[in-house]
Parts: sequence; C-alpha cells; structure tokens
Amino acid sequence: MDSPCKKRVKVLVKLFHCTLGKLKPGLRAFIVARVARMWETILPDVVVPIRSDLLLIDHDGSSMHAIILQAVARFFGGKIVEGCVYKFTRFDTVNCRLSYLAVPSDYIIYFNSSTSVEEITESINFDYPRYCFRFASMEDLRARNEKDRVLTDIVGMLTVIGSRTSVNRASGNSSTERRDILIKLLSDDDIRVNFWGLHVGDVDEEFLMTRPSNPVMVITAGIVKEYNSVKYISSSSATKVYVDINVPKTVQLKQRFDGVIPPVKLLAPDESQSIDPVASPTDISIDELFYLSLDDLRGQRYRIEGKIVEINNTNGWFYESCPKCKIKLVHENGKFSCNDDGVVTPEFVMQLNLIVQDETAKIEVVMFGKQAEELVGVPLTRSIASQCLDKTKLPATAKDPTGSEIEYVFIIGITEQTYKRGLKKFKVYSYSAKEEDHEPVVLDKGKKVLCYSGNEVMQSDGCEKGTSKVDCGGVNSVDCNESVIAHDVVSTPQLHYRKREDSVPVDMPDSPCIPHDLFDTDSPNKKSRKDQDCREI
Repeated sequence: MDSPCKKRVKVLVKLFHCTLGKLKPGLRAFIVARVARMWETILPDVVVPIRSDLLLIDHDGSSMHAIILQAVARFFGGKIVEGCVYKFTRFDTVNCRLSYLAVPSDYIIYFNSSTSVEEITESINFDYPRYCFRFASMEDLRARNEKDRVLTDIVGMLTVIGSRTSVNRASGNSSTERRDILIKLLSDDDIRVNFWGLHVGDVDEEFLMTRPSNPVMVITAGIVKEYNSVKYISSSSATKVYVDINVPKTVQLKQRFDGVIPPVKLLAPDESQSIDPVASPTDISIDELFYLSLDDLRGQRYRIEGKIVEINNTNGWFYESCPKCKIKLVHENGKFSCNDDGVVTPEFVMQLNLIVQDETAKIEVVMFGKQAEELVGVPLTRSIASQCLDKTKLPATAKDPTGSEIEYVFIIGITEQTYKRGLKKFKVYSYSAKEEDHEPVVLDKGKKVLCYSGNEVMQSDGCEKGTSKVDCGGVNSVDCNESVIAHDVVSTPQLHYRKREDSVPVDMPDSPCIPHDLFDTDSPNKKSRKDQDCREI
C-alpha cells in the first residue's frame, strides 16, 4: 500500500548556455565569459569600496557589466582573477538602472552569495577576447558630459606630462593628488586627462619618458567633463591605463605622428600650468592673431568671439577621407586611394571655411565634421554627397549662419600638420553661440536648443543597448565606437599611496568617481564654478 505522503525528489534545474548579448532576466541559463576588467568602486572622500565591478566579455564579442556588492564580497575572495575565463551560474540579471557603466546595456548582472564560479582552463580560453575598448572620437566627446550613463574610453599619443599637485577638497577636511597629461587623438585634437588620487600612479613618468617614441595610451572608463567650454577627461575609480598596445588605432597613431610631433614634454612643478594652453584657451582679438608667429601659435588654443560673415566654399564644402587613417584621399582613375591603405571606400567629411569678424578684423577658420553639419543643419550622408554636382555650393536645405545676428565663441588653433607646412591656418576645435543674459540661445527655433548659458544636464531615459560582432581580423566592434581586443598589453603600475604636499587652490572640478549629486552643496564642481564666477566679477 502506497504511503499517503510521498517524498519529493529534489533535482537541479536544467540550465542552457546563453551568450551575454542574449541574456535577459528570468532565463534559466549559465554564462561563460572572460573577466576583461575588474575594479573597485570608491566614492569621493571614502576609503572603503562600496562594491567590486567586472566587465565580462563573451566569445562573440558581446559584453556586460557585473557587480559584486560589498555585502557578498567575502564569498568571492580569491576566486575571480582579471583575464581568466569562468562559468557563472545562479546570478541575478536585472534591468539596468545604474550610471557610470563600462559598456552600454539594457541589463546588468549581480552576483549573490549563491553564485557559482568555475574557472575554464581548457582551450576554449583562447576563443574569448582578452580586452574590449570602446574608443570615443572627438565628435563623441563633444556630445557627452559627466551625466552620461556610460564611461568613456579614449586612445591617443602622449605629448605632455604635468607634475603631481595636491588639491584641497571642497569640504576642506582632506586633499587629494592630481596629475594631468595631454594626448593627441587621431583627429589631431588634443585632450587633457586628469588623474586623481591613486590613479596618479598610473602615470609612470620614468617608464613613459624612456619609450623609444611618444607612447600611445589607452585610457579606459573616464568621465567627460567641461571647463571654459573645453572638454576634458577625468579619471574614475574604473579607469585603467594601457601603453603601446598592438591594435589598429595604436598603429595608425604611430604612423601619423611618429617623428612629426615633438617628444613628450615633462613639466616641472613651477611650469605645470603650461599644460593649460590647450585645456584653457587664451582670450584674444582677431587682429592680435595676425601678429603671432607660428612658433607662438604652436600647441596653443585661443578663444575668439565674432559673427560669421561669409562661408568660402572655393575649395568645396566637403572632401573624401580614408576611413582608417582619416587622411584626405586622392581621386585617380575613378577610385580613391590612400598612401598608407591603398584603394578604399571613402568617408565624406564636411569642411566649411568660415570668415569670422569681430570689432578688430576678419579671419578665416576651418570647421570640420559634425560641428560643420550642425552649424548648417545638413547631415553629410553618402547620398547627399553623391547627388552634389557642384562642391562650391551648399545644398539648398542648408541654413545660412551669415544671415544671423548671433555671435559665436570659437576655440581655434593651428594643427601640427599646418605648422610643419609653415601655414597660419586655423582649425575650429569647438564653438558655441555666445551666452547672453543667462537665457537659452535657440539656433533653430522650435526644433533644438544648441547652447545654454546655464549648467545643462544631458539626460537619458535608459541605458543604451549595443550590438557587437567579431570580424576575422580579431577586432571587436560595438556600434559606432570601436572596441578592440588587445594582446601583449603593458599596463603602468598603480601605486597605492598618497603623497601629501602643500595644498594648492582648486582650479578644476574635483574628483574622480561617481555621481556628483552625492556631494554636499560645496561640492568641488560647485566650488570651482563659484571661484570662476568670482574671478569674472
């Protein structure tokens, strides 16, 4: 006779293998992924990390951010090593509501006390990309700010290393170290990178200064900020630095700038502010620019204000460039060829020669790419370029900025290429409508506010979702940003100490890390803006 109470047989849940790109909440799945990066998130003015973060990458190049909260960190001590491949089970996949992520995703992974971690040591290990970067172009940087949900990776050739400085925090209770560097992007734009706190040790000057040529630096997970209308990168607790990685961008930078730009300059403490000409442009009248020599202009940035009175399209309003090295192409026998990359399918780049006038004189400056497209309200697509019969005439749909009473602020300078050619030809690095009476300046009424005089916030309804793929050349690409697999990486050491020196006044927005609304009312950002307002008064 059967027992009225049967004992239920306990069985393991049957799981299937799911790639990161297809992972969603509620799936009964396990994942196999490489830990491409691992770091600790530390809030400003705090020593103890609030969590550990991992960037996981799958064999197909898809990636996802994973988090180990401090409450469960003890269950993973010594079990996970950056660079290794693991099988993970019993984790939580949830909708992404966090900011300051390493990669865009609709979902994020949380490890819990029951999460199982099993290292994969078989040959499958080599099928997984070792590193993943999402390099931002200058145009990407112009569109971002410190409120963006995803952190920024950049790559460029090192040109200047500033000295270590000690900066007082806004609270007045402590100080932190800061060190700035300047790197040159493939687009010939110069970007300042601020390293804070422990990340100051990522700039190993002895190692960098002894490289056979200017090193190319990959800087990951930075925060895009703005000071005096100039974009720069600030390190976060997720930032890591790699030097002279053998990836396509590094090769292109070496080919373009080796032997062309001066060797890396190491600034002494008393000349640390020499890094500022690019990051903090000099206000100047147009007339004064004509009496500066090329040597005076080299490496400097200037801020001019004026109206656009003419667009000189004599040499055309766009040109064809190499999609790899961005150099202007030569058109021969119906094909476009590049000296370095051979016959290629060209990209189209808008180029506007603007005549700008202030109260003293007129000057011709050149604006390129997305900035130029934004100015005239015409996106330069392949179809628009192919329909153009006369390159000296803008499309009929283009806006005419010369008919406006709006004054603009331009950040200009000469490129290294024009300096070598002995030309005093100015490039526009950024521009904005001149602020007036703290009111929004509407450049296209009813459609888009392009410039505000206040402190704008760029908001997003949710995390971006990226798609990725791996091509036969071993390069992992994500959307419009290039992501690459890097082997034989040289990473500068991170020093876990702080050097206390005499404090210096804060002259830039402070601190490294996470949301600035976590600061009190005297946050470093607010303090620096107050100081700036005082100086202007």
